[in-house]
Amino acid sequence: MDSFDKDIDLLCKLLAEKTDDIIQHRLQHANFDKSYNGYITALKFNNTTDKSSDDYNKYTIKFNGMERDFVINDGYYHEVGEKVIVYVFTNDFNIKSVECIENYKKHPTNIAYDEVNEMITMNFKNSFSNSYQLTVEGKGTDDEKVTKITLPNGEVINLSGF
Repeated sequence: MDSFDKDIDLLCKLLAEKTDDIIQHRLQHANFDKSYNGYITALKFNNTTDKSSDDYNKYTIKFNGMERDFVINDGYYHEVGEKVIVYVFTNDFNIKSVECIENYKKHPTNIAYDEVNEMITMNFKNSFSNSYQLTVEGKGTDDEKVTKITLPNGEVINLSGF
């Protein structure tokens, strides 16, 4: 192989490397949704955190070599180590959400009914609890019935036959 052929060979290799670099850069910055596997590394709140606090239901999640805080407001208590999927929309880390794919404690350890305040409180591991407000019509009469339940996040479920 003469020097001209070696120069052409080297030029082709450099061109291929630069082309690959350009493609990789464009893929990494492309405007499409991405998803990452991750897991919960910390809880930013505890059972005494006020529901109006920015830290309420906030978890630190590790994914793609980084950690970010997310609010997971699905009505369940999540634990460190729980697996999640992080969705980054249009490849913009300011537009993201998380979905729990493994929930260690979907079910409470016990449920208590407070007849005076018409509340159900579900207690989970680590002293975490969620309270659900009941709406009772005709209390103390033969026509007494529970018509609604208000979830901790403020959503209301209408009930019939209770």
